[in-house]
Amino acid sequence: MFDGGGNGWLEIISGPMFAGKSTELIRRLRTLEHTKIDFVLFKPKIDSRYADNDVVTHDNSSMSAKVIDNALDILNFVRNNPNIKVIGIDEGQFFGIELVSVIKELVFQQGKRVIISALLLDYQDNPFGYVPHLLPYANEHIILHAVCSFCNEKLATHTVRISGSEAQIEVGGIDKYKVACNDCWREMKKK
Repeated sequence: MFDGGGNGWLEIISGPMFAGKSTELIRRLRTLEHTKIDFVLFKPKIDSRYADNDVVTHDNSSMSAKVIDNALDILNFVRNNPNIKVIGIDEGQFFGIELVSVIKELVFQQGKRVIISALLLDYQDNPFGYVPHLLPYANEHIILHAVCSFCNEKLATHTVRISGSEAQIEVGGIDKYKVACNDCWREMKKK
């Protein structure tokens, strides 16, 4: 477990949409609010679904965040604020390849605790972004699940796009996505 003593620690929170990834990220950061541990939360500029300067969950929990264009902005911010010990990153799948080197520097060279919430797979079940490249370095990997939007009883592990777009990145919520268990996912793929 991360002790704040400069040993470095990487936590990855993954799962399909609506699984509570951002909620878990905020929960972990909220435990630090009444401590002497300085932390910061980042979100990608592309994600402005619910608010411009906050991470907002699908159930309306929120926390103020620094909005950034790319992962290098994280490194620059932390270099200018060396007192920060914990870095939260929401929607990690939206960052480019530089995310890998930034996280490795923060964790292994600077001894920071980094908590990332991200989709690991896109709506076609293909790797999404570069967070999957960080899995071998994670001290903790939490895989969350939602309840299937189709059968409403089994654990959902797949994100299903219902908007019709074929672009890998389409920011949205329940207006554009549902989630499916393995059985319902298989049935959809047969069609």
